[in-house]
Amino acid sequence: MTAREQLTEHEKGNAQEKPNAKTSALKGFKENITAMQNDAIKNGTADMSMDDIDKISAEENEYEKYIIEKLLESKERAKDPNTKRYTHNEVWERIMARRKQKNV
Repeated sequence: MTAREQLTEHEKGNAQEKPNAKTSALKGFKENITAMQNDAIKNGTADMSMDDIDKISAEENEYEKYIIEKLLESKERAKDPNTKRYTHNEVWERIMARRKQKNV
């Protein structure tokens, strides 16, 4: 089973969750970019070869798989009752503390 299929199966279990505006906007953005690339290829105005486009597409697919796997892992960790939860401010305090340590 691929990572995408795993996420799809996982999402079926969480059917009450609705896609948010950010997810919809990203999907629309990706569709617009793909349409622009296709138009450029059809019109002969593309600066990239088909091999370059295929390579970029393959890299995007690998990155997408990685993100899906990380999302699945984080959802599983979130189910654990021993998972430590931080507020937004606590997260930024930790990030800034690490940055200060690295700069010292």
